[in-house]
Amino acid sequence: MGDIEEVEGLQRRWMQAWLDQDMATCEAILAPEFRLRSVATDTVVEREEWLAQAESGRIAGTAFVYEEMDVGVMDDCAVTMARTRQEASIEGRDWSATLHITDVWVRRFGAWQVVARHASPLVGRGGPQAAAGD
Repeated sequence: MGDIEEVEGLQRRWMQAWLDQDMATCEAILAPEFRLRSVATDTVVEREEWLAQAESGRIAGTAFVYEEMDVGVMDDCAVTMARTRQEASIEGRDWSATLHITDVWVRRFGAWQVVARHASPLVGRGGPQAAAGD
């Protein structure tokens, strides 16, 4: 398996682990310095906070689909850019959305881990999150 296929597989495995509340897999995939920009709160969320929220069910998903994914690998760094669709909730409130997600991965000691995620709402393609006047 090549690097692109490996990172793509890890992307899917990570989100399936989130859906399944498989924290051991999430912990293995998230690098110690992992951070993400939360679409829901517009804040930066550190690894431990994300894991705690996922484990407690505060953020819970019932479906996650990669509608498209592009993976670029440069030596021991990979960047994924994807359009995703999720069915999820935060503290019981609907948080379902179609998002653009960018993840940064690093390979250390032969294993890939994700170090950063940025997500933004899908705009300009129709639907509830379309740009005004689209």
